[in-house]
Amino acid sequence: MKELSRLHPFAAAAYFTAVLFFSMFVFQPLLLSISLSGAIFLGIWARSARTIFQWMLRLLPGLALVVFLNVFFGPQTGKILYQNTFFAVHQTSLVTGLLFAALLLAMVLWFVSFQVVLTKDKILYVCGRLFSSLGLLLSMIFRLVPVFSRQLEKIQLTQYSLGFSQQTLREKTAFQKRVYTLLFTWGGEYAIQMTDSMRARGYGTKKRTTFNPFYSWRTAWKSAGFILLTSAAAAWCLRGEFGMRFFNEGFFERPSQLVLIGNLLFLLLVFLPVWLHLAEIFIWRYAQMRWMRAERSR
Repeated sequence: MKELSRLHPFAAAAYFTAVLFFSMFVFQPLLLSISLSGAIFLGIWARSARTIFQWMLRLLPGLALVVFLNVFFGPQTGKILYQNTFFAVHQTSLVTGLLFAALLLAMVLWFVSFQVVLTKDKILYVCGRLFSSLGLLLSMIFRLVPVFSRQLEKIQLTQYSLGFSQQTLREKTAFQKRVYTLLFTWGGEYAIQMTDSMRARGYGTKKRTTFNPFYSWRTAWKSAGFILLTSAAAAWCLRGEFGMRFFNEGFFERPSQLVLIGNLLFLLLVFLPVWLHLAEIFIWRYAQMRWMRAERSR
C-alpha cells in the first residue's frame, strides 16, 4: 500500500469513498465479490495475512447470525433447498443472507486498510481544508482522549501512593469520587490553557496559513481525476443496480454487458494500488535499462 499512501490525502480519500460507495449501494453479487476479494488482498498487503484472518474469525459469529436471520426470517419465496415440518430454506433468502454477510465483511476489511493509508494527520488535513470546524473538533478529540487517559492514570497512582483505603464499598466510592473530581478540575484548567494557546497561535484569524508535507495540488488533481472518471463511468454503467434490496429474483440472472463493463471498471478502481505498484516497477526498470545502455555506450 506504499504507493497509495504516497498519494495526496484528497486522492486517497476519494479512492476509499468511491470503493465504499459502490460496495454499500450496489447490491450485486459480482460487484460484492470484487469488493470483498479486493478488501482481503489489500488488507493482507497493508497489514498481514494473520491479521486479516484474525479479523475474519472475530466477525464469523456475527456473519453467521446475519445469514441465519435472513434465512429464517427473510422472504420465504423461490426455490426450496431444504424443508421439514418446522421451516424451509429458500435459495433466494440464503443467497441474500450470504451477500449481506459479504457486504459487512468487506466494509470492515476496507476500514482495516483505511486506517493504514489515511492516518490521523491526513484525516485532519482533509477535514481541515474542507470543513475547518470539523477538523478542529477531530484534532481536539484525537488529542484529548489519550491526554485524559494518561492524566486519569496519574491521579489514580497518586491517590494510591497517598494511602487512601479501598476496603469497603463506601471507601471505594469515595476514592473514585475524589479521582474524578480531581480529573474534571484539571480538565477545566487544561481547557483554559488550550484556549489561550490556540488564540496565541492565530486560530480564528483570517488568511491563516498552515504547513503540510503532502504532494502538490497538481499531483492530487491527476490521481483524483482518474479515480473520479473511473467512478463516474462505473456509476453510469451500474445505474440500474443502485439501491439496497432485501429480495430480488434477478440475483440468478445473467448480468448484461453494461453491468459487466461497470464491474470491470470497479475492478480497475479497487486494485488501483496494484496498478500503481506495477507502474512504479515499470518506470524503475525502464530507468535502469536506460542507465545500463548509457554506461555501455561509454
